[in-house]
Amino acid sequence: MGILQHTQMFRHDPENGVYGDCWRATVASLLRLPIDAVPHVCDGPDDGKASERMRAFLESQNCALIQVQFNGDMSLKQILDYVGAVSVSGGLHWCLMGTSRTGCNHVVICKGAEIIHDPSIAQSGIVGPADDGLWWVEWVVQRSACDSPSPETLLPPAVTGQMEIDQDVTAADMGVNVECAECHGTGEVFGHADDCHDDLCALNGDIHSCNGQVQPCGCAAPKPHVQGRPDGHCGDDAAWKEFVERYGKMSREELGKGNMSDFALANAQFMCDRNSLDLIGYQTAVKDRIRWLSIQLAKALATASEDGR
Repeated sequence: MGILQHTQMFRHDPENGVYGDCWRATVASLLRLPIDAVPHVCDGPDDGKASERMRAFLESQNCALIQVQFNGDMSLKQILDYVGAVSVSGGLHWCLMGTSRTGCNHVVICKGAEIIHDPSIAQSGIVGPADDGLWWVEWVVQRSACDSPSPETLLPPAVTGQMEIDQDVTAADMGVNVECAECHGTGEVFGHADDCHDDLCALNGDIHSCNGQVQPCGCAAPKPHVQGRPDGHCGDDAAWKEFVERYGKMSREELGKGNMSDFALANAQFMCDRNSLDLIGYQTAVKDRIRWLSIQLAKALATASEDGR
């Protein structure tokens, strides 16, 4: 499964109070999220804290941001060739920040030595290093259990589906629908594989299948018992289906901040200092909780309707 290809919602025009959101467009594309599910961390004059805000959001998604700076004396081709080498990027998608043709900082997504997605409205591309004279290279990666920053932000194993396995045991032996194109489930090499051929499966995507961890496929589990989209739930059927696939199989405890009750989470978000980096984590958790509760309500209504209540 590849990335989404979001186009940014706002073209950079700071003189009129509009700040470009190319960064969140690339992050949403990599995480396969709706663009408005990622905060616009650059929505205002540069305060030097955009990376901190993005890290706070990614932490709520059990992910981390890795940033590396390169000398601006390197040409665009040199930076693409160097970082795009398998020995450096490992075949992963990576982001490159530099200056666009319109003269402002811009972020694009690369794979190997090629730019594969430009979120710009005008397709302005990258023509040189960023305004600080450096090339910025970034990876968005999923945290493993041993790298979790804190118990509050680590998603439970039931969400990530990660489990340790013996090297002599294959994914097939465990009844898990996982196969790596390189090792075919033997775990002999490090790689990534789609865990499910169903594009709508919430667990589909690039996973680590060859480093002692596998991710069970959720498609064998019963589908959420929701028939149709109730009034007031989502703006259209396609969005509703996407949310059902994503949240319908999860329990409250498997959500971000899942150890907090609905009331406690709402109160924590309301009371959180608007200048605190914790605010993004609480806002994301509240958004996911509301979507999850909406699906639980729809399931209950569908069951009550079938029972003739």
